[in-house]
Amino acid sequence: MPTIKEYQQKIASLGNTRKITGSMKMISSIKLQKMTKLRETAKPFVDTCAELPAVLSHLGEQEESLFFKGREILKQVHMLLVTGDRGMCGRYNKNTIRAMMYHLSSDQLRNTEVTFSVAGIKGYGYLNRHEKKVDAFYKEAVSLPSWSIAKTIGEELVERFKSGKADEIWVTASRKVGAFSEEPEVKRLLPVDLAGVKEDGHLDCLIEEPIGVLIERTVRLYLQCSVYNILIQSAIAEHAARMSAMDNASNNCDRLLGQYTQLRNRARQAVITTELNEIVTGKEALEA
Repeated sequence: MPTIKEYQQKIASLGNTRKITGSMKMISSIKLQKMTKLRETAKPFVDTCAELPAVLSHLGEQEESLFFKGREILKQVHMLLVTGDRGMCGRYNKNTIRAMMYHLSSDQLRNTEVTFSVAGIKGYGYLNRHEKKVDAFYKEAVSLPSWSIAKTIGEELVERFKSGKADEIWVTASRKVGAFSEEPEVKRLLPVDLAGVKEDGHLDCLIEEPIGVLIERTVRLYLQCSVYNILIQSAIAEHAARMSAMDNASNNCDRLLGQYTQLRNRARQAVITTELNEIVTGKEALEA
């Protein structure tokens, strides 16, 4: 049976851990609020960019563009993996990576060469351990999402697709779906899917540039904006997941603190009882 001193050490250790988890939860809460404000600020711009495929659907040559029709034979696929830079956020990173690997194991991509771009240290570490080909790694893209890094990622993805290094561009990232829950999502970025986009009538505008040039510039902006939104949504999901994980850890610390406090008190009572028995036994021996 552990001694009172050992129980005291365990209680002190749990108390320190409780302070750490509580502080991390508070920090993640502040960062979550910051990222939420950033999302609200960027929302009008993101929503406008999301309508660009609908605008392009009015153009007569969009179906012939490589950015929409794609290539007939699928040989090379490029995947952008977005994870966190740090752990202690539950199953956030693991679920994101698992969703990506499940998608890549599908029959459609089984015999296809896959290359990767990574935003997030956890995803980069996983791919390195499993000897996957990582062509680009973007540091602090999720912890500090910005338009400049999103523009850089978007430009590199477009150039990769345009040059023929990839026949399709996909992205795997997580997004927040509840107060303390998130889910991974795998979707195709290029070629842009116009399925379901309806023409709402005649597009009343003056086009001064060749349609092919206009389509490419519009797709570039659309992809950059999509990546920017994905980075912000991933940051929000990561902080929400870390808040949930730290809240659970704090609750576990509180539960263990209660248990060890009871065990320490019982051990202390046992020592007192033993000492009293020794005193009574000694007194009886002296009186005999």
